[in-house]
Amino acid sequence: MFPSELTIANTALTWAGTTWVQLQGPLPDAPARRRALLAHEAFHRLRTTLGHPGREKDNAHLDGIEGRTLLQLEWRALAAALRTTTPSVRTRAVEDALVFRRERRTRFPEAAVAEGLLEEHEGLAEYTGVALAVADARGRRALALENLDDAVKRSSFVRSFAYASGPAYGLLLDEAGPRAQGWRARALAGADLGTLLQDALRLGTPEPSPEREARYGGAALRETERERARLAQARAEALRKKLVEGPVLHLPLVRMRIQFNPGELIPLAEHGTVYPGARIVDAWGSLTATSDVLLSSDWKTATVNAPPSGPRDARWEGEGWVLELAPGWRANKGLRPGDLVLQAPEARAPAPQP
Repeated sequence: MFPSELTIANTALTWAGTTWVQLQGPLPDAPARRRALLAHEAFHRLRTTLGHPGREKDNAHLDGIEGRTLLQLEWRALAAALRTTTPSVRTRAVEDALVFRRERRTRFPEAAVAEGLLEEHEGLAEYTGVALAVADARGRRALALENLDDAVKRSSFVRSFAYASGPAYGLLLDEAGPRAQGWRARALAGADLGTLLQDALRLGTPEPSPEREARYGGAALRETERERARLAQARAEALRKKLVEGPVLHLPLVRMRIQFNPGELIPLAEHGTVYPGARIVDAWGSLTATSDVLLSSDWKTATVNAPPSGPRDARWEGEGWVLELAPGWRANKGLRPGDLVLQAPEARAPAPQP
């Protein structure tokens, strides 16, 4: 029987003293995709056993108009670079990609660190999967282009963008010539993929221009993103009323394991990130949500809408979620009327003394 304290996901996990690769069925039909998935998770397993499980920061800037637009322009330029083998054409496309990347990180000063951490964690893992899945360079480029195409279809880029940018930059570095030798070791040590490619191709630092954006349909893309932002703002306001204004149930995160779709996250400003469906396992039991869960930016609290009534035995149901409680855990009143806070047995208030 699968241990109840674990989640089912494509991941590397430690159980019974051993770090395993776990894959969620059904596996991809295409053999290359199956090999890429296995190599991706094997990368995570190896990094975990070596003491580098990966770190992440909030990439909420990738949910706004400019962040999303500049990221997609970078992706379009990277795709153009992967589709050609003509050195001059590839160099120009790479230069365009780096201009969009640098402009985004200039507009959002926190982006370089936050994006870099996810590219190091998931981007290099996905590059490893793509690089090992196919024997020839043309096939690897085709897989990387599929990743770029698929990335645009995701509703959110906040946690998923590195699956597209990692393979693209990695394969371009593999084909960048002698100056790129050793790039993998430098990337694993924290070097930025864009900077590594810029140095390998001896590129300067040209400025943004309307002509660059026009090459990749920048005007139409921005208009599409404005309409998306209008709808996203209305969605975020509804989520704020539901999961911030309350009434809500707060669950402390002690030793959390989480299963979720990385392409569907919704940043909620300083309050954290909303996961539209997730399974969380922690000391208090397990939460299975088919609706919205808010995780605080520091990953110390999960929040769902408050239930209409208390738990029955060890099972508690709310709108879009089911909570299976571990023995001794219960909910106490929160600071605001209607709010509840899940607390451990030792956290209960002591009985009054006579």
